[in-house]
Amino acid sequence: MGTGSTKAIVTEHEGKSPLPLLENDDPERMTMAEHIDGGTKAPRVMLRRGSKKIVVSEAYPTQLYDLASDPSETRNLAQDLSFSNELALLMAVVEPTWDLAKLREDVMRSQRIRQFVNRSMQKRRPRSWEHYPNPIKEHTKFVRTGGRFPDGKRRSYLPYGD
Repeated sequence: MGTGSTKAIVTEHEGKSPLPLLENDDPERMTMAEHIDGGTKAPRVMLRRGSKKIVVSEAYPTQLYDLASDPSETRNLAQDLSFSNELALLMAVVEPTWDLAKLREDVMRSQRIRQFVNRSMQKRRPRSWEHYPNPIKEHTKFVRTGGRFPDGKRRSYLPYGD
């Protein structure tokens, strides 16, 4: 390596910084996200390409936004016929990328398993799954089950100078 060069960290989950999206410097760059936790009736997926953003779910109406003219996402353009081409182009990416019915099925299966494990663990005396070899006391720096939130969290803060 020459002077001033840096070695890139390469993992199986390589990606690109989303910061250029704030400047909208690449109209073809796509960003994708999923919302699949318990706070929604069904999985929601989001795709952004350039200034256009679409949110799709089986339980909610489709949302389409033009972030260039509406950065606060106050005007849903999904039903606006003048944006039907943009809607179709984004849906042509969304549909083969996500099988929403299967995604919902997978999420529900995962939730049932986790609820079963949680109920099972409540039947007996709680068991700690944490193990720390002696004399390491690193576990005192982290918030753990039963730990008091403010004190435990404060212990895990990195020290900083004034």
